[in-house]
Amino acid sequence: MCPIDLGAADGVHSDLLTMHDEIRPTCVVLRVTGELDLNTVGLFQAAADAACRNGGSKELVVDISGVTFCDVAGLRGLIDARQSARSIGWTLTYSGPTPFVRRLAKLVGLQDTLGLTASSG
Repeated sequence: MCPIDLGAADGVHSDLLTMHDEIRPTCVVLRVTGELDLNTVGLFQAAADAACRNGGSKELVVDISGVTFCDVAGLRGLIDARQSARSIGWTLTYSGPTPFVRRLAKLVGLQDTLGLTASSG
């Protein structure tokens, strides 16, 4: 596992959110830990974009099992990251959604949009 190089960005660690990527033969795994909200969603989106640039497999798996809090801005960021990956020919899937994230997505009707089905976690 290595920290993600975001170039000119401030990095991938804040007091609230930490991310690391791991390049595997079949995919790139981005592990997200902490709070995904209005204050951290830009950092998450930059890390997801960087993970797509760093790998060659065209598949990004975002492990959100470490997300301890997520608000609507965080959900929007998950959607935007998925759409951004698709726009450059990548597949983005989310793994390990916590019950909190799964419930929030269901409450706002986004579980299918995010692919948070029973088999995703």
